[in-house]
Amino acid sequence: MSEKRLKPSIRFKGFTDDWEQRKLESIADVLTGGEPPLDHIKSKEPYDQYKYPIYSNGLGDDALWGYSKEYRIDKPAITFSSIGSLGSPELRSRCFTPVIRLKVIIPKDDKTDLAYLKYNLDLADFSNNASGIPNINADSVKAISFMHTQNRNEQVKIGNLFLNLDNLITLHQHKYEKLQCLKKGLLENMFPQNDEKKPRIRFKGFTDDWEQRKYKDLISFVVDNRGKTPPTTLDGIPLIEIGSVGNYRIDYSKIDKYLSEDSFNNNLRNYLEDGDVLFSTVGTTGLTSYYESKIRAAVAQNIIGLRFKNVSGRFMAFSISTPLNNLKIRSIQMNGVQSSVKVPQFLELSTCLSLEKSETNMIASLFECLDDLVTLHQRKYEKLQNIKKALLEGMFC
Repeated sequence: MSEKRLKPSIRFKGFTDDWEQRKLESIADVLTGGEPPLDHIKSKEPYDQYKYPIYSNGLGDDALWGYSKEYRIDKPAITFSSIGSLGSPELRSRCFTPVIRLKVIIPKDDKTDLAYLKYNLDLADFSNNASGIPNINADSVKAISFMHTQNRNEQVKIGNLFLNLDNLITLHQHKYEKLQCLKKGLLENMFPQNDEKKPRIRFKGFTDDWEQRKYKDLISFVVDNRGKTPPTTLDGIPLIEIGSVGNYRIDYSKIDKYLSEDSFNNNLRNYLEDGDVLFSTVGTTGLTSYYESKIRAAVAQNIIGLRFKNVSGRFMAFSISTPLNNLKIRSIQMNGVQSSVKVPQFLELSTCLSLEKSETNMIASLFECLDDLVTLHQRKYEKLQNIKKALLEGMFC
């Protein structure tokens, strides 16, 4: 059995001492939340004299239980959920009250940096063998063993690094969420709703009514490989499955199946062309992406390619994604082991569109830029999460 390493594999310059194994109770006190204060409000925001948060078990924002006029904990502390979803250590810098057996960790003295301890505990195993609802008691928390450096300067550097990294992660997460909300709002307002003939938000210079058309009158060809199960390889020509569609651009990083030249040429019914709109027909139906032929690819059985005529595929990729058109797709969806949409029924659906090519091109360009921004911040967020995970594993023993 391998021995526990005494030094982190990633370390700030100038620190060389071994770390030592310690139990949490040797460096911190562990408290347990009790009953909620009698005088409190159930709210996600403070109000008047009810300015001190009450925290319960739960992850992230779900841990905020309400507010009270008084508090029980008056020192910076760490809380984590001890019933149901275990763990998720959180820094608490304000005075607060813990309730419903929420665990609170407070360093015994200033020899231990709070942020460092929080991120060290991110790696701790809070699981137990209890049956029923997962839970962990105070004695088990006190007995948690982990590798610890007594050098407070090293602790502070580690804690600050992860605090700054978390701030970056939160920044990109919030930007991603705001852009998603903006996109959703524009999809609702830059396309006519219900029986309306004009969008509520429109580029200057366009005033004509939009017109209803059935998809079958807008589509010249459907790329459909249902019933075809070509043999796959670990590299070659990408086979696009449902996990790669949903954003305007196909996410090739999520593709894990490929076709050989022979399989591509001899095992498919139809082939994609530049400008086709990919549309998911099985599972999560109605997801779309826009295909550009600079990457040769094929679609799996749960995706079709829609080849539009006399209207931009770029525009239609977003038009199909509007809440109204998605609702229409749901109305013909068959529910079973997996939800599905029949292509003939989809083609009979109608959609409202502008006959002005310049207008549809401007709308498509706006959403294309917006979608690229959404993807940018999503990928930055995911990349920073992966960096944090690697650093947690490398900077703690």
